[in-house]
Amino acid sequence: KKGRYGLSNSSGKRDREKGFRDREYYRSQTCLRIDKSDMDYDSDDDVDDEWQVQRAEDLMDEFVDVTGKEKKFMKLWNRFVHRHAILADFHIPEACRVFATHHASDLCLMGLRDELLFHMFALWDFNLISRDQIVATITIVDQAQASQGGGGGSGSGSSTAPKGKASSNGAFAG
Repeated sequence: KKGRYGLSNSSGKRDREKGFRDREYYRSQTCLRIDKSDMDYDSDDDVDDEWQVQRAEDLMDEFVDVTGKEKKFMKLWNRFVHRHAILADFHIPEACRVFATHHASDLCLMGLRDELLFHMFALWDFNLISRDQIVATITIVDQAQASQGGGGGSGSGSSTAPKGKASSNGAFAG
């Protein structure tokens, strides 16, 4: 009796399995042939893209209409986004929270709290995050700053409303 591929079922399965082993396979990114001894190892996962990040940062340094603090923040954010794929708009609030959690001490030490806040406002302008998500994210950084002794030199203490609270007109004062 012939099977689906013109062979009997028992020997046909063995022939198909043998055929897969005898084929030549190639790496998807480099187009190099894969040796039989390397079949269990996928080198396509070993992507060294640090040069891309460095090139983007070098280009960012050429901006003349951006402050040094803004450049530092953009580099920190871009490195984070590069390593943590944000695939959809609804991932952005969680990404902001994770970014603030992982980089709170860096943001405080470099005095980048205000730059984070301005970035959050830009995301809010595009309806990617809500006011409550801004408050939650900034609170993470503020708590880290308080635990470090309030240092960081962000200069954000001049607001009349308490940090992380909405003023009476609904605007965020942070």
